[in-house]
Amino acid sequence: MDLICIMKEEMFNGLSIVEFSGKFRCEDDCLQYIAKLKWAKGFVCRKCGHTSHGKGYTPFARRCSHCRYDESVTAGTMLEKCKTGLLKAFHGLYQIAVEKKGISSVALSEQLGINQK
Repeated sequence: MDLICIMKEEMFNGLSIVEFSGKFRCEDDCLQYIAKLKWAKGFVCRKCGHTSHGKGYTPFARRCSHCRYDESVTAGTMLEKCKTGLLKAFHGLYQIAVEKKGISSVALSEQLGINQK
């Protein structure tokens, strides 16, 4: 199951905008949530497959104890290389998930204060 489906089912189900804003106040709240989803079944190194890890270089990252690969919490997710910032991305995902009739990219970009493209 991809990240957007998980987020829609778990994170946005029945959540008002006020509750959402209280739950995700900063980038660290978003990173912590992604880490919880990504490694819910435990860490497995993408390079060598080992499961033991230590603290990574960046917040919420994991470093493989065997090959020393440092894996970002967003690596391998749809939020990897996100240029808008995770907080804006989460708000955008929330808007997409809760709008019953959908939301246009123009309306979404206006709400988030970002370029449509």
